[in-house]
Amino acid sequence: MVTTGLLDAAITVERLDAEPATDQAVSRPLGRTELVFVSEGLWPAPMEKRSLAEHRILLPDPDGALNRVVANWFGPTCRARTESAGSVDGVKQGVQAGNAIGVLPSYSVAEDIKAGALSKIALAVEPPDAGIELTMRSRLSTDPALDVLLELLEAEISSLAILTSSPRNS
Repeated sequence: MVTTGLLDAAITVERLDAEPATDQAVSRPLGRTELVFVSEGLWPAPMEKRSLAEHRILLPDPDGALNRVVANWFGPTCRARTESAGSVDGVKQGVQAGNAIGVLPSYSVAEDIKAGALSKIALAVEPPDAGIELTMRSRLSTDPALDVLLELLEAEISSLAILTSSPRNS
């Protein structure tokens, strides 16, 4: 939405190896997060990719980088049935209804897992972490207010224990 001009800036979840945005948008890394597969109940552990691929898998954004991260993780020989739920809350609602598995950044489901509303699915092979970035219109990248915003965002993000500082895997 930043590259189309609908937003001036957004906090986005991206592949860690993603290409730089575009000439209309620039990104600044803020941190990284674990991707979590969640369900409404407990599953036998650890789950293999092929077993997961047999189920309906909900993702928040049809065009988001999370879709590419998940597709790359499954690989070309293991086609997963992924669908967009339109939002993080849409994924949670679909999962809680019992008709799908969800894939979300850990920070967006940590409280739900802790409260027992969702269960984290143990995996035989963990997906790679995803990067959290501030993506903004190119014209904003030289605005002095950006440094203040980045400082505030970095302080807030570093205070979240659910973000990882080093790679689990790639």
